[in-house]
Amino acid sequence: MEGIEMFSKKKSEKDAKNEFKVKLTPLKEISGLKALASAERLSMYKVSKLFQIFLTSPEIEENKFYFKSDTRISQAQNEAEGKNNFKLLSEKIKPLLELLGEEVCNVRQLQILVETVMSHKNFNDAHYAAMLGSPALLDKPEIKSLVNEADADSGCTPLHAAIKVAKLDNVKELLKIGAKYDAVDNNGRTIFHYAASCKDKKIFEVLNSSHASGLADKLNSSGETALHEACLANLPDNVGALLKLNFNPFLTGQDSDRYPIHCALESNSLRSIELLCTSSADQSRLKDKKNNSPLHLAPSTQAIDILCDFEANLEDKDFKEEDTPLLKKIRENAFELAARLLIRGANVKASDKNGNSALTLAVTGDRPEFVMLLIVFGADVNELVGNDSIRHKVANTSLKNKDAIMYYLHQAGAGRCARMKKDCSSMCSHKGSNNGKPPQSHLPLLKNASVEETLKAHLSNAELMVLDSARERKMSVMVDGQPTSPTSPTSPALPSSRKSSESVSNDKDTASVGSNGEVQTPPPLLNDLPHGDISLAGHRVLIIDGGGLEGLFVIRALQALENLTQQSLKNCFDWIAGTGAGAYIALSLMQDKSLNEILVQYWELLNKVLVGRRPFNASHFEKLLMKQFGEKTKLFEVQGPKTVIFSSMLDKGILNLHKFKNYELPATENSKNKKACPSVNKPNEQLVWQAARSSGLGFGFFDAFGSFVDGCVLAYNPTLDVLEEITEFNFASVKGDKFKPIHVVASVGVKQQSQQIKHQQHELEDQEIINNVDSDASTKKLLTGEVLDFLFNQRLWSFLTHYSQKQQLSMRTVEKSRAWCNDIKVPFFRIQPPYPEPFTHTSTMSQPSCSDVSNGANCCSKVDIRTIVAALWETDMFLKGKSNNLEQLTGLIM
Repeated sequence: MEGIEMFSKKKSEKDAKNEFKVKLTPLKEISGLKALASAERLSMYKVSKLFQIFLTSPEIEENKFYFKSDTRISQAQNEAEGKNNFKLLSEKIKPLLELLGEEVCNVRQLQILVETVMSHKNFNDAHYAAMLGSPALLDKPEIKSLVNEADADSGCTPLHAAIKVAKLDNVKELLKIGAKYDAVDNNGRTIFHYAASCKDKKIFEVLNSSHASGLADKLNSSGETALHEACLANLPDNVGALLKLNFNPFLTGQDSDRYPIHCALESNSLRSIELLCTSSADQSRLKDKKNNSPLHLAPSTQAIDILCDFEANLEDKDFKEEDTPLLKKIRENAFELAARLLIRGANVKASDKNGNSALTLAVTGDRPEFVMLLIVFGADVNELVGNDSIRHKVANTSLKNKDAIMYYLHQAGAGRCARMKKDCSSMCSHKGSNNGKPPQSHLPLLKNASVEETLKAHLSNAELMVLDSARERKMSVMVDGQPTSPTSPTSPALPSSRKSSESVSNDKDTASVGSNGEVQTPPPLLNDLPHGDISLAGHRVLIIDGGGLEGLFVIRALQALENLTQQSLKNCFDWIAGTGAGAYIALSLMQDKSLNEILVQYWELLNKVLVGRRPFNASHFEKLLMKQFGEKTKLFEVQGPKTVIFSSMLDKGILNLHKFKNYELPATENSKNKKACPSVNKPNEQLVWQAARSSGLGFGFFDAFGSFVDGCVLAYNPTLDVLEEITEFNFASVKGDKFKPIHVVASVGVKQQSQQIKHQQHELEDQEIINNVDSDASTKKLLTGEVLDFLFNQRLWSFLTHYSQKQQLSMRTVEKSRAWCNDIKVPFFRIQPPYPEPFTHTSTMSQPSCSDVSNGANCCSKVDIRTIVAALWETDMFLKGKSNNLEQLTGLIM
């Protein structure tokens, strides 16, 4: 048989608000023990060195309620504390049980009763009736006469007490029988301060605007409104209700140094932050009295994203050190938060009042991973710290992680000290050879680099000269890091408007070794280009592969190229084309966005859209695309290079490649005979965001968009399709001797590792989609109209197999494109950083596994920000090693 146990818990931070707990317990624990004190239904025993108070239940005599002191000090002190508790309970419990009767015949209500008796010794019967009784009990004359009597210790009224425990019927009754709603307790708290921390949001259906009049601006003794308290309690429904009642989020008292938004950040109440910022965008920039902006106080990456969405100032400075949010997060060793600020556009070169930059703080704080992060986002590794270079400063310290920090600085190009500089070590001296060592945690990523690249990172300058000399004797020219087909010698010079082929072929370290070990050179450059009019020099073509998370590394590759051109890539090419992620990047470039902006927006897209279970919520995807590209912006309105976006379209059960374009081909006999698909808008009516949506569907990841299926199904790497399009354009548009040939082709993507493993992973995921077609109604939703007819015919499996092999086929596309360009004597560049090892065996944003997304987690849950930053570092180092190739390409597109 069980009774009820009431015991005092240890006063830890976790239990500070709940000092007492009631629970059922077997009575055998006290059988044979002598009572140390007793009074009617209460008894106190010593059990296991603790003093416990039992309450006999009148309904079930074999059960007892008991209270146990849980403070292990000395036996005498425990007994004294137990007797004090016993005295208080014996005076209060019996009359209250008689008053409340059946209202407290359960553990939850008795819990409230015990806590209240022990913490509010001067509560009257009306307080207990308000908290535990029924509305009928409150209407009794002896109770009714006490409804406006406040507790002497706290100033709490019965109405306050009823609101605190969310007894809504009692709140209504108290207001009905004349309880004063404008009473405040001894801490200046109103009924709305109590309601702010009430977990039943319906309390605000009882307390309405008529009660709020005159109370909305009331401050408690700490100088804070009810809105402050709701934000601290992380109760966004209450925050929303108070805002609707016109509580002012810009109000705070002299005794408080913060506003409600800062309280919401303290509790990381994301919905509260969003509600406050929605009520006024200025909330995202509202500083507290220490000059901390909301971004300085942001406790999570999600909070940073919300604030940045509402245009928070990334460069605000606080009072103490004049730190920006980025500098403060570095001081706090908050890596994820610092990374998120950088992703959202924080200035990596900002400095504090003493001139310390973010990189200086990372170095002096002995934090190598921060050093890598900051370099990835553009920190100057040759900046001065006082009169010394940052490399010199590191070299002459006793930092625990000196080797790792020096490794990152050296790899990023930190120069050694001048010959006349004194007090140098081997790490910074102009004669030194110590370049640091990579940290152990970073070594696995180095597997992605070639053997030569990995060795070069650790060779001395003398050894590098020997290596380069050997290469120069053996090798000729290459256009990118991939093997090319042997060709004839380089053609005559290009027109003066662009660099000559000779200037390209004179570069060192530009050859490629084929699989058979022979030296292989690129295709010759274009012959017989027209002189004079630069517009006739030839089409400069940029093609960007599809993908999901791969898009981040593609953007880094494009940034490396843009850094060399010193202008937008939009101005360097005549044609820009892409699929999936490539389509998104291409369309963003066409809207004059910088690659830094594109990186931020693409990250936002991945982070917010691929969440939950497949198929993902397409409306989130579409809203973000409309936000980023414009809801009504048409492709034909996009000025600049010709743009081609690829998608796959089902027409009468046939899967066809569809091209969204910002131009129209002149009419030819063939085009006149072609019939337009009725489900597709005319070219001059197509919207930019719809083109991005159609190309980046990701089969099985989103509902179908009309007749469109993921563009990567047919054109993961669309290089050949673009070359075909340009050929058709030339035939349709040029007359006589004004034929405009192709001048250079640049294809950008990532080199996949562990292709066989990824192929098997996709097969398993595709098989799950097929199984779900029969069992999961949500999956069936995306299979509508012609899509449904197509998928349920006999070609389903071959279609999915083709999809799962898209990246393998992309590699063949590179070789075919190279051969095509070789045949027409056009330089072909493949900018292809390796896809980092950590992403080839885990779910990524482009290919999440069904098990990962079924629990509602973000699809990139297995790939944390540290891994992504390390991968971006490796991408940057790869591109740095290919700088000669990028310089060659720059010479041809400028």
